[in-house]
Amino acid sequence: MNKFIRRRFPMAAYSIAPLLMLAASPAHASDWYVDTKIAIVETDYMPGWISFTITTAGGSCAAGAFLNYYAQGATASDKQANGAAVLASLFTAQAANRTVRVYGNNSGCAVTNIWLYNS
Repeated sequence: MNKFIRRRFPMAAYSIAPLLMLAASPAHASDWYVDTKIAIVETDYMPGWISFTITTAGGSCAAGAFLNYYAQGATASDKQANGAAVLASLFTAQAANRTVRVYGNNSGCAVTNIWLYNS
């Protein structure tokens, strides 16, 4: 029986490993998402956060209402780099009139993620 268990255990470990990796992944905590266009980008609050408007409503945040993306990262330099990358993405989407998918929370109209699309 011991020989049987030792022979089968590596296969069991491989089947459990993906589940453990999924459990350790951070959650994507958002109340809503919407596919939309970027209307206005306000940079006055950089590098802490970026305010911008979108052309359609997202959750309880009305179309044209300012949404806030708060820079993310473990250190101040990480947050500054994150804010710069998001700002570049917003400007690119706005200039090219590209669709973006914006994920956010109703509380404070805070944006958690922004995806750029090819269309």
